[in-house]
Amino acid sequence: GCLMGADTEIRALTLRQPWAWAVAHGGKDVENRRRWLGWYVGPVLIHAAKEWDDDWLEAVETVARFSGRPGADVLAGARVFGAVVAAATISEKPTWPHGSLACVRTSHLAHLHPDGPYKCSPWATGGNGGMSHYPLRDVRPFETPVPARGALGFWRPDAVTTEAVLAQIQEYPTSFLWASL
Repeated sequence: GCLMGADTEIRALTLRQPWAWAVAHGGKDVENRRRWLGWYVGPVLIHAAKEWDDDWLEAVETVARFSGRPGADVLAGARVFGAVVAAATISEKPTWPHGSLACVRTSHLAHLHPDGPYKCSPWATGGNGGMSHYPLRDVRPFETPVPARGALGFWRPDAVTTEAVLAQIQEYPTSFLWASL
């Protein structure tokens, strides 16, 4: 692995709340997408969109159930919008349409994963219905969210956002490693 520095290619992914909070603070270790986002593996910033999920009440209940946190905590924590809230690593390439090999749910693909079928995060949804799963690891929430404008798909943060993010990462007591680079 290598330490993320100013020359590292950083990408970001925008998630509506409470899903951004779930990645940063609730243990959500996979991002589910109906739309294929590509083969990107590496460092990724988790950006909280400017709005709630369309089904926000059901989403809060789901996050509370999977994270083991009270719904009131999820609601209070997920009130950050339009900002980068965490850094993570997308740890493996997803496959379309069956999600990542770590989330194989179909018996005809089970042999591809060394642990066999159904070794999947409880956060992974729709694996048989055409969802892509982007496995996340090394999640580090930011103490101070970094305001930024999001975008669809993977996007590159501007220089000001990148500088603010790198400053927070450098403040961690141990090195923030991006093992997939």
